Amino acid sequence: MYIQALEERLSKMEAVLNQAGLPRPGAPPTRVSPSETDAASVSVAPAPPVFPSATAAPSQAGTSRVDALQSSFNQMSTDHAMIDGTDSNDSSDQPTPKPAATQHVPDPPNPLGPKMPVFAVIASRIKEVNSASYCSTFNRQVFTPRLDREEAITMLMPLYDDVISNYPLLNFHYFVNRFETVPNAEDSFNSTSGWAYMNAVIAVGTRWKTINSAFQEVCQLAWPFLKNAFSVLTELMVKGDDLLSVQAIVAMAVFMQGTTCSRTAALLSSDAVRLSQNIGLHRQPCTMMSMCMQDVEARSRVFWAAYILDKEMGLNHGLDSIQDDDDIETELPTGLGEGVDILNLRAKLAMVESSIRRRLYTAKGLRLNDDDVVKAIIDLDALLEEWRSSLPADLQPTYDSPKSGQDFAPDVLNLQLAFYRCTLMVHWAARRHSQFKTVAVLLGTPAGFEMPYIQLSFSQKRCRTAAHATLGLFRTISTPQYSDLW
Repeated sequence: MYIQALEERLSKMEAVLNQAGLPRPGAPPTRVSPSETDAASVSVAPAPPVFPSATAAPSQAGTSRVDALQSSFNQMSTDHAMIDGTDSNDSSDQPTPKPAATQHVPDPPNPLGPKMPVFAVIASRIKEVNSASYCSTFNRQVFTPRLDREEAITMLMPLYDDVISNYPLLNFHYFVNRFETVPNAEDSFNSTSGWAYMNAVIAVGTRWKTINSAFQEVCQLAWPFLKNAFSVLTELMVKGDDLLSVQAIVAMAVFMQGTTCSRTAALLSSDAVRLSQNIGLHRQPCTMMSMCMQDVEARSRVFWAAYILDKEMGLNHGLDSIQDDDDIETELPTGLGEGVDILNLRAKLAMVESSIRRRLYTAKGLRLNDDDVVKAIIDLDALLEEWRSSLPADLQPTYDSPKSGQDFAPDVLNLQLAFYRCTLMVHWAARRHSQFKTVAVLLGTPAGFEMPYIQLSFSQKRCRTAAHATLGLFRTISTPQYSDLW
């Protein structure tokens, strides 16, 4: 590039000298060859003396033009230094190179510079990058005063019973001992997964203690703890490899379910399922025979908690499920204590939710004809009735309004609300097809459901009773919270 510029300037100067008619020595003019690119300036042989009486005026004009050209050429030679950085001392009156003119010229790597000039630009940009950008990829942001393990345990003790009874998806009673008694409790708390889980549980428990009159004030206290957990979400997805990583994302999704930001809740539930698949929670581990029962149960509970969220968000918001039902080897949770395990019952209902979504609310399900829709409604209603019958008598939801003063445990209340929501989603599909064939008969269906228009009438009645039962359950709550209403 620079050699070509020098050759063009020299060619122009020779043409001007030839037009001026100045006498030149017998030797050929000095030219710059490609092998002499290390020179920073070029000398031109001076002309012999000319008598003033012969050519006074032409010689003065030619001399002035030559001086101007030579000075401009010298200026160009010194301003544009060669790539190898050598300097020439042939002319003592050359100006000093200006630093400002050479700062913007990058120094490409010697082997690649002449062949690929883009590397010179890249090298110059790399030099300008702040050294602070070379710090760790994952930085933990803290939105609360620095929280240590003892303070976190002190804050969680008043929330312990409420979190366990109201949020079985958090599996708090399975993980709280990791932060209390084990020798490496401090390491568990300071780890990314432990930090995210504890902050998310504090946020969920704090909001549960809120009454509606002070909802805004208390939520302002809960949000910073959720932001502590949310700030390490990327690190959990990239580097998480334990049960607490999945459980922390599940806890964040549970918190976001109680807000109007359903998009974030859906994304978090999908992240929890995907991370559980990366860890292999949906498969039976090769080392399962050597694992203790508590570890196997904890592994099962974490996976099915993520599964429940995934199916619930998919049915409520029309989203595709991340977990395929045909690709699950993990057994349902059984619970180590006596009594009914609510998480087990909720996981079975989530399987029914998956069937409802797949048969009625996918692109294929929305294109079903009237007869196929009625058959799907009958099959799904039978699945719901089978699930309801498997519950103990005191937990079975009914289509009658609950009695006044009847009290329900929070986890049982949420279980029955989920059942009524599934009932509404199943029978609401019948309203999409108002023009039923009045004489068409479905073969092989139970008695009382032969005709589609009879099924339509039954579905309308079932929707009304499920809606009334849902409202009746809300009346049993002494102070219904905004998050529960959502």
